[in-house]
Formats: sequence, structure tokens, C-alpha cells
Amino acid sequence: MTSLTRENSDHALLLNNLLSVFSKRELAFPTTPEVAMRVAIGARIHPSLLPVLGVGLSFALVSTLPGQDSSPRRELESREVRLVRDALSPVTNPYRVEESTTRTGNRTFRTSVLQTPSAEGRLTDSVILEEETIQESPKKSRRLQRLFNQSDGRRVLVETLEEETVEQASGVRTVTRVMSKPDLNGNKQVARREVEETVRSGPDSSTTESTVLLPSINGGLESVSRTRRTERRDQGGKQTIDQEHVVRSSDSGAWDLQERVSRVVEKEGEVEEVFRQDSQGRLELSERSVTRRWKDPNGQRHEVTEVYSRNIQGFTLSSDKELGLDRRISLHYAPESDQGSKVVKEVEQRRLADPRGGLRTVERVVEVSSPDGRTHQEIQTSDGSGPLKTSSVIETRKIVGPAPAEPRD
Repeated sequence: MTSLTRENSDHALLLNNLLSVFSKRELAFPTTPEVAMRVAIGARIHPSLLPVLGVGLSFALVSTLPGQDSSPRRELESREVRLVRDALSPVTNPYRVEESTTRTGNRTFRTSVLQTPSAEGRLTDSVILEEETIQESPKKSRRLQRLFNQSDGRRVLVETLEEETVEQASGVRTVTRVMSKPDLNGNKQVARREVEETVRSGPDSSTTESTVLLPSINGGLESVSRTRRTERRDQGGKQTIDQEHVVRSSDSGAWDLQERVSRVVEKEGEVEEVFRQDSQGRLELSERSVTRRWKDPNGQRHEVTEVYSRNIQGFTLSSDKELGLDRRISLHYAPESDQGSKVVKEVEQRRLADPRGGLRTVERVVEVSSPDGRTHQEIQTSDGSGPLKTSSVIETRKIVGPAPAEPRD
């Protein structure tokens, strides 16, 4: 991978992270969507932590489709995210993300722009994400997403994502996503296809099966992985989720069960167990996450997740021993008031230099939101050997104004 390609990939991931702070898109985090949409991802925004995500921009973004509206209506909502301090960079304002959303009838247009410093230190457009969502009917919608890199005023298409969602009269819901990338000649080539089908077996139960297809060396596409997910909810509100992930062997072509996840969600908390293959190819309990939720007498809400694993920050426990505590993620929500809201996230884990020692605080994120749409987020980090130090400060503001005569092309 060239340095330019790596830089573009990092910019795309950074855009995804920054957008998640204010666009309320759910990301991979073992807790509720409410937590994920606020501070769960905050401390991972720093460029030095981008590689831990390991996901592409297009398939990481999940948009909420608007309801169909036959009456013409134009709305414009703009948001801006600024990284006003970066401990690893001499630039005081190294990144900025601007997003605008225009709604017209049953169409929604969204443009997101990541600006990065040029050689002269000026912020210039680097990555542009354009998205159009069309609610064709109550049972059918389409979404088109295009990702561009920009340099010296010239935009270059990186990838395109086309998504179609159809709900049949029988209740079966099918989502098809096709990601394409231009080849050396600029022609669009399919790079990934994903088909997801959800069947409801009752008012409180469903099964979702998804298949991922990638280009084959023999031409065309071939399925490389499958995921089956079942969800059930009893009368008491207890939700049970079971998921299995199988991968096709590149040698024999046989399907191999790689992972099984079981999750039980209740009002007071949840438990998730992950089974992965051992050295003999047999599934064994590899990780367990236990989440507790409660409200104290002062009205402050708390959520604490403890993750137990066989792999503990630098060494592996033998298979005949119990899982060890790997990390703890705590979220504390102050009671909302007329002045806004405050959320504090803390992460504790073992030190790499002392894996058998106790947990040390390595991350703290404080997010304060005001009623006028402004959000101030301070991120403190440490390697566990010393005190926490501020590494980044992120400010977000929301601007609402009249929509332009036509959406941006």
C-alpha cells in the first residue's frame, strides 16, 4: 500500500469517526445505540487510533431513511466539527468536518466534507461524501453514496455504494448493497455485494441472513461469508440475540463456522458471549461482556461494561483457565437540564508492560452539549504508566438555515 493510499484511507476513516459524533450513526461498540451515538467512539477519533477500526467508510455508515412525504418541503441542516487541539500535531486546527442535509419531498441529500491542512497550513477539502436517499414508496427506498478524494481542486471518485431496501407484502425485508470502485481506466467495477434478508416469524421474533460476495479470480462474484442472526423478545421485554458467522475456505471451498455470538439484553443490563475457534478449530468461549445499568439517587445514570477474555493485553491465558478481566468501559450521564447535558466515558485496561497487573485508566472523554446545538468534547489518554493528559478537544456546532434553491450536484 502506498503512502498516498494509506493517507486517503485514514482520511475516510477519520471522516466516518467525526461524522459519527454528530450524525448519530450506530458504530461497533458493545452497548446501546444511545451510547454509541454520543461518546463511545469519541476517543478513537485521533489519527493514531484509526487503524483499530479496520472497516471501510461506505459499509460503516448506516443512514436512517426518511418517511415518505408527498408535500414539497425544503429543509437545510448544517453541522461543523472542529478538532481544535491535537497533541501530536503542531497545527492548532488540523481537521474540520462540515455536513449539510437538504430534504425535498421524499428525497434527502447529504454532503459531508473533511478538510485537512495543506502544506501552507490552510484547511482544504480532502474527502467528500455525497449521499442521496429516495423513499420511492412506504415499502421501497434507494440510497446512492459516492466518496471522493480531492487534491488541488480536482475530485477523484474512490467508491460508490448503491443500496436498495424492499419490504414485501409477506413482511420479508431485503436489503441489497453494491460497492463499486473505478479501475485504472475509470470504469466502474463491482468490488463487493451484500444481500441481507430479514424474515419475521412473529411479532417479537425475526431471522436475518446476510451473504457477502467478492470478485472471484475466475470472473464474476462468489460468496465468501454468511451471517445468520436471530432475535427474540419475550413478554417481559427480555431480548435474546444469537448470531453465527461462517466463512468459505479458499482451499476446499467448504463453509467453516468461525464465530458464534450470544447476547441477552434486559433493562438492567446485558450479557454477551463470543465463541471463536481454538488452535484445533473447535469453538470455545473466547470473550464475555457483562453490562450493568442503573440510576443513583441524584438522578445520574450509569452504564458499566466489563469485558473478560482469554487474550489479556499481550499474553494469552491457557485454555484450561477461566476468562480474565481485560477492560472496563464506564459511562456516566448527568441529569439533563436547561443548560444541556454531560456524558463522561472512562476506559480501564491492563498495561502492555504489566499484563498481569490491575486495570489502569487509559482513556477519559467528557462531552458537554448545550441547547443551542453546540458540543464540546475533551479527550484524555494515557498508556497506563502515568496520569491522563488531554490529547484532543473537539467542538461541534449545529446550524439551521434556509435551504438552497437546488440541492448540491
